[in-house]
Amino acid sequence: MITIWIDEKKPALLAVSFPEDPVGNDLIREVPGRRWSYSRRCWLVPNTREAVVQVGKLFGKEHCRFDEAVVRLYKPEATPAKIELATNPIWPPVGKASIRKSFQYAPPLREYDRHPAVVALCNALQVQQYSYKTLKNYKQAIIALIRHVLPTSVDELTKQQFQTYLLSLIVKKRLSGSTVNVHINAWKFYCEKILGREKEFYTIEYPPTPNKLPTVYSVAEVKAIFNATTSLKYRTLFQLVYATGLRLNEVAHLRLADLDRSRRLINVRAGKGKKDRVERRCDCHA
Repeated sequence: MITIWIDEKKPALLAVSFPEDPVGNDLIREVPGRRWSYSRRCWLVPNTREAVVQVGKLFGKEHCRFDEAVVRLYKPEATPAKIELATNPIWPPVGKASIRKSFQYAPPLREYDRHPAVVALCNALQVQQYSYKTLKNYKQAIIALIRHVLPTSVDELTKQQFQTYLLSLIVKKRLSGSTVNVHINAWKFYCEKILGREKEFYTIEYPPTPNKLPTVYSVAEVKAIFNATTSLKYRTLFQLVYATGLRLNEVAHLRLADLDRSRRLINVRAGKGKKDRVERRCDCHA
């Protein structure tokens, strides 16, 4: 599945994301003005009708999921049924013979996915039932460390050497404090759970974090967002997130049985930290 949406930082660009696949990378390179974004982990193409049409032809429209904003921008006359079909296409495509079958399956393993340290780390995280996001972040952190210390083995890395590596992440790559903490936690997990070492602490001085005020929408702006959403499913999700403050993953996994209409409560199952909790800011109606 190829997903296309308007980039949040630069509306003049479209973000194109798909499972890692050499066929897809070759196809997207045919779009003029395309470039890879390391921060967003996706391809960026010009936000033009020509680019949208070319992406649809290259990958096949049946393999593309367009964000509602993209559909409304280039097809303002589209009916709600067509918008729903473009934003939620049938997957896998029914009765569509395509040469791009690689998009329907998991991408092939990369070289570092077979590295003993990476395999051991992923196995340990899966056994302890860590979330997929944690597994993905820790895996990327360990792969970056392996590439940095080559040809030295990560198992031979000392605390001082890892401390120097952390400084390079801050000074050279200018990573934020939260991202550096992911690298620290991934390395600590590997040392303690895989190598069986004693716990170690790493102290890194970060630059002061700017205290920015959040963007708060007015009531009229919030209503305009709800009214502009033609999909009943997404409008319901938006309203629930706005009213309760639930995380997107928590809302996506809600069931009717989790709604206590009589007491106006929501039972959140396996929320952050895989913990259940009761959300009391709900205004549910029967």
